[in-house]
Amino acid sequence: MRSFTTSSSINDVLGEHEKTRDLFRWLDTHRQQTARSVYDVAQPSLVKTVEYQLCGRYIDGKSRFEFIRATYQATKLISALPGLGKETMDFAEQYFSNQTATLIALLVLNKRIQEAEQVRVAAKKEWDEPSFHKQLDRAFEGKVPKPWPDQ
Repeated sequence: MRSFTTSSSINDVLGEHEKTRDLFRWLDTHRQQTARSVYDVAQPSLVKTVEYQLCGRYIDGKSRFEFIRATYQATKLISALPGLGKETMDFAEQYFSNQTATLIALLVLNKRIQEAEQVRVAAKKEWDEPSFHKQLDRAFEGKVPKPWPDQ
């Protein structure tokens, strides 16, 4: 796993997302358990190279959303610490909106509509903000947001 993460990081810096995609495809064919363990690292490159169906084989919508939500909640708490404030809160919101919208769009594109709707409803309850809700609605139409932070 560490070598995949290293390769992916190098490819990200060089803007060579196709190489990460190709390595992940190989893992998908020959070492599915390893592919499953590195999927989260590979996802941004897979999204950038429009490998949505490949993503669909590895996404666990419920557990992924729980991770996204827990990270958002923890970052919100951290933002209350002295000296962190607005920048940290902005990060939390951007992370939550991008990751959740990406998850919903990938689920929709893989015809996992009910699962996508469950995530959308839970996310809207988590953060009641109109522009966020619009982003989730676009994702529910299958529109994948650009990966963030831009890699």
